[in-house]
Amino acid sequence: MMFGLVTLVHLADSKEQLDSDTETLYSTARKHLCQLSTLRWQQKDGLDTVLPYGLRKIQALRTLTTESTAVLIPFRAQEIMQPNGLYYGQNAVSKNMIVADRRLLLNGNSFRLGVSGSGKSMSAKEEIVQIALSTEDDILILDPESEFGYLTEALGGEVIRISATSDTHINALDMDRAYGDERNPIVSKSEFV
Repeated sequence: MMFGLVTLVHLADSKEQLDSDTETLYSTARKHLCQLSTLRWQQKDGLDTVLPYGLRKIQALRTLTTESTAVLIPFRAQEIMQPNGLYYGQNAVSKNMIVADRRLLLNGNSFRLGVSGSGKSMSAKEEIVQIALSTEDDILILDPESEFGYLTEALGGEVIRISATSDTHINALDMDRAYGDERNPIVSKSEFV
């Protein structure tokens, strides 16, 4: 349970407009089963209360549940709960799960940043397992530290080792006739290299 107070200030160009707006506010509040009252002879205290410097001069408090109080807070956490999404952790503000399908996001890229030993590789491996078990997506892993070989083999994938001494190589100069746009492919490749 919490104590709460909502204070509104409305301004008008004339007394008639102010009275009309006040009546409109009263009727809108009544429609939603809320009670408004005018601060008679307390306008300065009301203004001090409504300004965002934390001073409450109006002593009319209501007892509210935390759920009712939460409705009054203008900030809300961005929630991501998408169908067929993967679990990415817990929202730090709302404590709800973050379940996202990165294929549906405007930009599906991700970064894993942290100090050594903070769980970056474990987080990546967890996501790889979720993708491998729940989708038909192709998963490509560039693994210069050789951390993902066992996981790849356990999931039925193929590890291709590329080094100066391996049998597999990548030819950066390789190209075919369809390379590049409509220009000469040799010119395009030369510009690329």
